Amino acid sequence: MKRKWAGVIVIVMAVLMLVSTAVPAMAQSEQDVTTSSQPRYKVGLAIVAPRWAPVGQEVSMRVFERLNQNPVEGAGVWALTRNEAEALKQEMTSISETSDSANQEPDYESLVNVHGTLLGRTDGNGRLRYAFTEEGDYVLVTAKRGYFPGFAHIAIKALPDALAIEAPRWSPVGQEVTMTVFKRGTQDPINDAGVWALTRDEAEALKQEVTSIREASDNTAEVDYESLVSVHGFFLGTTHGNGELKYTFTEEGGYLLVAVKKGYIPGYAPIAIKNVPEALAIEAPMWAPTGEQVTMTVFQKRTLEPVKDAGVWALTRDQAEVLKQELTSIREASENTAEVDYESLVSVHGFFLGTTHGNGELKYTFTEEGGYLLVAVKKGYIPGFTFISIRAPQNDEAPRTNAVPETTETLDSQESTD
Repeated sequence: MKRKWAGVIVIVMAVLMLVSTAVPAMAQSEQDVTTSSQPRYKVGLAIVAPRWAPVGQEVSMRVFERLNQNPVEGAGVWALTRNEAEALKQEMTSISETSDSANQEPDYESLVNVHGTLLGRTDGNGRLRYAFTEEGDYVLVTAKRGYFPGFAHIAIKALPDALAIEAPRWSPVGQEVTMTVFKRGTQDPINDAGVWALTRDEAEALKQEVTSIREASDNTAEVDYESLVSVHGFFLGTTHGNGELKYTFTEEGGYLLVAVKKGYIPGYAPIAIKNVPEALAIEAPMWAPTGEQVTMTVFQKRTLEPVKDAGVWALTRDQAEVLKQELTSIREASENTAEVDYESLVSVHGFFLGTTHGNGELKYTFTEEGGYLLVAVKKGYIPGFTFISIRAPQNDEAPRTNAVPETTETLDSQESTD
């Protein structure tokens, strides 16, 4: 009986030892399976690029980890057409549905490389620069071993040629204006380009129509801009071989100049046409001794033509400061400074020296020392100013030169800008 129980005990102990060794082995095997079922790639990639770019212009693309925004170095970037992208999508879907979790991750780089064109690999900052040479809509795909690919769309377009027009910012009524039309970017002059002038209201209406056309049309260069602009503005003429057009405006106003030629985006430039009053200038020695005759010459500042019958006054420094303040107030309140009665204004503050002759000259002998502001005045003109210093006669006289001191320049510039 004892031998029987001894045999049973031996069998039980053997079974227990077998179980104790088998259970850890099974646990280890299950852990291996669980570990191998985890995806081998880290996280997904993301790629950022412009929505569109011109043909031939370098495009900057940036690749980073989607989860934490860290830049990814050495990531490849491929460009795929829509058909190629669709084929890639189907293959990736098929791999995802049929892959065994215990298998190694798919080789996405090789897969993308079969369908697309490699543009390059990112630098240490996750950036890649590339210039596309052909138009088209592309899907950008970035891939690197250990990551799930990232995707972005970009449209590459050939920009139509555009015109530009150069003209003065303003010009007097009745004076010929030269406008130059050229190709934007190359500065090449454009022959046979039509030029129109539009008022502010007409320009606003044109702007709205052009905006609507650009939103609806794929090729803005093929739009009939000539018919569109001719409805709103008035025709000035067409450019010659040097791209120039000359035109004389006969009415004041603010205009938008529009240059148009088939196959080009129009060019625009503003211009203001206004009646600018003539301004006087007065020339005299920088200094002169008392008792010596001084010759002063009054002329038109723009044309340098001598002005007859212009009155000339002399003002002390204090009188000149008061005049300056009054002129500033007048300039701020009046739209036409040429119509101001400057003669009455100046006569209140200074003393009259005389009027100029046919050659624009006036001669006068100062008897008292001092610094004086000379003011030349004539109806319909902006006054002219210069400064003269009258001193006691000296034996070692320095050369006398005509000059305009700082105070005179200030007065002169204030009036001539009106």
